[in-house]
Amino acid sequence: MDSIRMYHCPFQQLASKAGIRPGSVSLVATDPFYDRSFLPQADAFARLAAHLLRDGGLLVVRYGDYWFDEFYTTIRRYLQPGRCKLTEVWDGEGNVNYPRQSVSKTCQHLVFSKGNWQTRRKWIDVVRGRKDKDLHPHQQPVEVADYIVSYFSDPGDIVVDPCAGSFTYAAACYRLGRRFIGCDLAESNVRKGFSRIEQERATRVEALAVLEGLLRQGAAPTRRSIAKTWENVSTLPKSSFTFHVGLLPPASQALWQALPESRGRSLGGGGTSTTAYSQTPPTSTT
Repeated sequence: MDSIRMYHCPFQQLASKAGIRPGSVSLVATDPFYDRSFLPQADAFARLAAHLLRDGGLLVVRYGDYWFDEFYTTIRRYLQPGRCKLTEVWDGEGNVNYPRQSVSKTCQHLVFSKGNWQTRRKWIDVVRGRKDKDLHPHQQPVEVADYIVSYFSDPGDIVVDPCAGSFTYAAACYRLGRRFIGCDLAESNVRKGFSRIEQERATRVEALAVLEGLLRQGAAPTRRSIAKTWENVSTLPKSSFTFHVGLLPPASQALWQALPESRGRSLGGGGTSTTAYSQTPPTSTT
């Protein structure tokens, strides 16, 4: 579990406790408290993010409406606003905005960059998730964390969550092959975080077993057909497929490399098609 590191401490102590090098983090993604009590810590929070992020690294932070202006103003002292935001839409019960009596089923994720915005893959600025509060009253949908980690970091990158709560970003990083460092003030939350990663580990074992079974099926498989079937039966995010191919044992990876991309199209000889499924995946097993 070395790729997932969780600490019981205030965020102000995380860098020293975890030994994080300045400028080594690609993404700080988090969901701090929305109430007024967090505002006095907003400056320290922003300084920490700016200290840890590499040039072009991103801060993606979910924040509520009540103290939005004050929080936004503090963060932009240290990081550049991305001039974009991600809108999260969830199913289930909404939040009532008193005294206006409006019921909201959306929340905004602010996006900031350290230095100039760097060109990256295209992303859609709306994401949908299931409202889930089983582990923490401020728990974030794992589908949303998967989306943010997928589009704003790459396999092997360091992702930091300094206000981890239910450690949803830790779970997303484990599923997607990122290195995670995070902390929370409540020791009980950290224990839940370790339990959550153990559950993710079991899910990974099952997913790899399914993938190996597909590689050895009787009908002549292709990379495209295996990827599509795996995505349909696995609970893991679709974007994690290539990463999980890289976790297979060498014999299974050899089977994968020998497969055609699709029926009637060979990966050898005349003309190789290059898709996400034909790239060489990472080989980390942590």
